Amino acid sequence: MLFRSVLYDESNIYIGMKCDEPNVNNIKTSSREHDDGQLFRDDCIEIMLDSGLNMTNYFHFAVNASGSKFDRSCDQGGWIGDTGWDGTWNARSFIGKDYWSCEVSIPFYTLGITPKVNSTWGINLCREKKRPNNENTSIAKDGAFNLAGKFARLKDLNVDFKKYC
Repeated sequence: MLFRSVLYDESNIYIGMKCDEPNVNNIKTSSREHDDGQLFRDDCIEIMLDSGLNMTNYFHFAVNASGSKFDRSCDQGGWIGDTGWDGTWNARSFIGKDYWSCEVSIPFYTLGITPKVNSTWGINLCREKKRPNNENTSIAKDGAFNLAGKFARLKDLNVDFKKYC
């Protein structure tokens, strides 16, 4: 099971995710360098934000249970990713008795805000669990991961985005 919260203020979007894990010894994780693509071999969470709701370009953030981070900008609906893009953001992970959790803070200025950005965004929150069996979960339509056209909608963000253009 995956529990999630999305909050925001005038400067940041905050995402918290709690991943149930009855046997924390099953968590596969290791400390990795920033943007190490091997992070996806670990138990991790992924966040995808389409701030322009254009279903073409979005930002992709991932964090494993050890707190290692990966980010990239994506184009063509998710088919092309630029791992050379490095956003400014914070993440912390914690392994508890029967779960692991992650809290992420992403400043709006790192999300390529343009005058076309409004109060509804595309969002996808995902979990990858590696053991005992591979399990992938997503809030997007059909459980999709990197398909921007299937992202869920984050509505009513009451923020003056003009200052980030």
